[in-house]
Order: sequence, then C-alpha cells, then structure tokens
Amino acid sequence: MKRILIYDDNSQHSKDLAELLKKLLSVKTVIDIANNSDKAMELITANSYAVIFLDIELEDRQSGIDFGKTVRQSCKGTSLVFITSYIKYAEDIFGASPDALILKPFSEEGVKRTLELLRQKAEEEDHIYISTGKNDVESIPLGDIECIESSNRKLSFYSNDKEPAYQFYNVKLTSLMSKLPPYFVRCHYSIAVNMKKVTHLERYFFVTESGREVPVSQGRFADTRNEYLSFLGDRL
Repeated sequence: MKRILIYDDNSQHSKDLAELLKKLLSVKTVIDIANNSDKAMELITANSYAVIFLDIELEDRQSGIDFGKTVRQSCKGTSLVFITSYIKYAEDIFGASPDALILKPFSEEGVKRTLELLRQKAEEEDHIYISTGKNDVESIPLGDIECIESSNRKLSFYSNDKEPAYQFYNVKLTSLMSKLPPYFVRCHYSIAVNMKKVTHLERYFFVTESGREVPVSQGRFADTRNEYLSFLGDRL
C-alpha cells in the first residue's frame, strides 16, 4: 500500500487535492495531510512516502522550496511535487529538484497529468533505496528483479539467476512494501513478486520469465489474483 503526503497550510486546498487523488488513483493509497511544518516532519519521520505534494507558500511565511530541499535530503526515492497558485515561482523551485509542479485551483485534468508524469518517471528510474549502515544507502535497480523474499532475517532480491542478486540483513519485507512500485504485489507473507516479470498465474504460484515458480499463499490468492488482473488491465 502506497502513502502520499499533502503539506499545505490551507486545509481546504489539502482536502480538495486529496479528493481528486482518491478519485484518480487505482491502487490502494493512504493520503496523509499536514497543515504545519511540525506535523509534516512528524509524518515524514514516521512514514515512507511515494509522493509528497508541497505548497510553496507555507504558514508564517515559511518557504516550501526550502522545506522541499530538506525533504530531498531525508527522503530518498520520494517524488516531490510543488503546488502553488503563482506561476512566478516556476524558476525558483528547481533548487529543490522537484518531479513536477501543479497549479491551484486544482483540476482533475491537471492532477491526472501530474500522476501520469510521476508514473513515467518511476518506470524510468525503477530503483529502491535501502539503508545498509548509519550513513550508507544502496540503490537497487528493480528492472530485472523477479521477486523479493524474506527468510531467516535476510531479504533477498532475485533476478533470473538461482542465487540472489542482492541480500540484506535485518530488513523487513513489511517495511519495504510501501517503497516498492505498485507492480510489486505481496503474494505471500514472505514474498513479493514483480508482476512485470510474470508470464502467467497458476493456482497458488506465479511463473516468471525465467521459469521461476513464486508461491502465492492460499490466504492471499484471491486478492493477489485481483491485483494481477488489474495490473494486466492497466497495461492493455
């Protein structure tokens, strides 16, 4: 399940954007709202967000652009979208390296275009960041990964080889799921599969391009099948 944060000091604007996002998003998404910097930082510290929508003019004349620079340093892999009523800020925002800019008042078409842009960027980047030490972060390209498995306190990323392409200790699959692209589905308590790499679904297992059989637990089979069918439908 993905998470999105909207940080705008105008609560009505936040609600308007949240309603449009709920209407347009096809995957299960939690949308959090912050109306001040303390609440925003509290949420960012506690959660991993796929996207943060950030107003440029914040409360008490705070700069959303400066806040965005902080977000860029602390939230690796999170997409940043500035929201504003004033096009005059368009040149100023690039110091925070945003992924998009969306103008108020929000329109369904404008939000839809922004989501499509973020989707395209995510597909082009196809990576996830994992902390490997106090100050070390490793970027994992996901394009060739068929599945991710948690076993014996190890998290293993498998491509088309028998041996793992990457392994990490003391990293939980549960905490990783919110950071993965929506084409990864948790088909088993300890396994997530890349649906882009699946050729077909049998009863209680996926078959990947390399011929790997990825188990699907009985309890998750119905939901997993529905997510896979939805994924196939989105690609048609």
